[in-house]
Amino acid sequence: MKYKQRDELVESLRELADFLDEKGLEIPFDISVSVSAYMPYYSRVTPYGELTAKEKKAILKRAVRALKPVVKEYDNTTLRVKRKFGNKINFSLSVSREVACKAVKTGNKIIHAASYIPERVEEEVEWVCTDPLLKETV
Repeated sequence: MKYKQRDELVESLRELADFLDEKGLEIPFDISVSVSAYMPYYSRVTPYGELTAKEKKAILKRAVRALKPVVKEYDNTTLRVKRKFGNKINFSLSVSREVACKAVKTGNKIIHAASYIPERVEEEVEWVCTDPLLKETV
């Protein structure tokens, strides 16, 4: 995060805190805050070209270390690193799963046709994450 972006975020959070200090009791329901970030690695280009897979993974590892303690969640395409700040603020960092892990093809599966979708074959993959920092939380 660049200094200007960080300063704008911090100032916005201060404005929210000041508002809640001043008028929070007038709001008749519980409030929580969600902050989310997405790491768009594939659009990031350096003067020497696009970042390598190793550079992308190093940036992700640095962010995960900075956020500790975290909970990691995976789906087929995304890694989410989550951290709670107190009881009311949830922070979530999302990144393409291929930055953190390697997809190993395990076979194919047939997706049967629906009324408007033709039958197709999809690859089945198993995600292998060897780095302890990026492995799924058990």
